[in-house]
Amino acid sequence: MRIIDGWKPVYITLIGVVLVIAALALLGHDVVKPMTKDGGILQIITSVLLCFTVVLALLRVITQEQPVLKWVAASYILSIYAMREMDFHRSFTVEHVTRLKMYTGPFPLEEKIIGGTIMLLFIAVVIHFLITNVPLLMHGLKKRLPRAWYFIVWGFLLFGAQLIDKPHLFKGFVKPLTEETMELGAAMMMVFILLSFPLDVRRLFQRTKH
Repeated sequence: MRIIDGWKPVYITLIGVVLVIAALALLGHDVVKPMTKDGGILQIITSVLLCFTVVLALLRVITQEQPVLKWVAASYILSIYAMREMDFHRSFTVEHVTRLKMYTGPFPLEEKIIGGTIMLLFIAVVIHFLITNVPLLMHGLKKRLPRAWYFIVWGFLLFGAQLIDKPHLFKGFVKPLTEETMELGAAMMMVFILLSFPLDVRRLFQRTKH
């Protein structure tokens, strides 16, 4: 059963991002600042959505949606994606494992080993996932399939948020507001991406009975 299809997810996500930024910007610095900090409401909602994507991917592993290995890899990648948003690394390392500073700076060797192991495995899985799925994405873009564009919109929102965090494009509270809202939009888009793939719910209940 395919739950989501068509262009509505793109419209809902992009319009939602714009409306949230505009509405919250009107509330002013004092109201918005607590919402955009680490552990704020925007980050919490984003983390919940990403955890939901992990569940959706795992459901497809449980129901043995083909190809199963693709869904296993997707589950792992989405898990790291969600943990990154939740700053899960702070339980093990001071600096984030995705930053070069982690491995060149004066940090404990144990943390570098933990971070390096996580990143090497993550990079290997991502490279394999891209090699096997990018041709399918390119084919979908040529066919102008809406789901293929879901990935483009997701990438635009996620990496756009990272770019906004670097240069001085915005000032004051609007900058973190825009960044966090775009990351929220990317998480929402990822939910739509997972929902756009078929899921045989009946097979799930059949497996739980056994």
